[in-house]
Formats: sequence, structure tokens, C-alpha cells
Amino acid sequence: MENLQTEVLEIEFTGFSHSFKTISDLDFAEILLRYTDFDRNTKKFILKRVKRLTDHSDGITFEQFKHFFEFLNNLEEFSIAMRFHQLSNKPISQGEYYNIIVFV
Repeated sequence: MENLQTEVLEIEFTGFSHSFKTISDLDFAEILLRYTDFDRNTKKFILKRVKRLTDHSDGITFEQFKHFFEFLNNLEEFSIAMRFHQLSNKPISQGEYYNIIVFV
């Protein structure tokens, strides 16, 4: 099943990358907005904002793209891990946050 998901992600990524190694932040935002029910004006507003804020970005590699969607597939586990940490009443460091993301 994991290979199928990777292949589907590769097809979607390649459609936006046009055989380059990265996609733009704007392309990534467009991919994410496909799965929302925002109206057209809201999507246009979001895309304008993304374009304005990410003009100097190096883009998103396929590995980053894949990791993001793997994270989304494990969002429930991430939420549980964050909830347990919250119950400990301790602040979370950047390193601990990173460890949770890597674990999930």
C-alpha cells in the first residue's frame, strides 16, 4: 500500500514539477487547496498571500512533499503524542517537538 501511495504522490508531484527536482511553494499551496471546500475568491486570496510570502524560496523537493503527506496520514498519532505531552504540564522544546514528528 505504501508503494501505491508513493507512486500517486510522484504522479501528482511530477505534474507540477514539469520534470524539475522541486515544485514552487505556490504549486504546493495549489495542491493543498484542491482538497478544501474554500470558494474561488478565498483560494485566490490564499494563493496571492503564499506568492507574496515565499518569493525567495528554493521550492519543495519530492522528499519534503512525501514527508508532508506521510505526516498528514499520521496526524491522529501526532495529536495523541501532543496531548500526552500537554498533560505533563511541561513546555515542549524544539528538539522534543522534532522527535515527536520523527516518531510519528
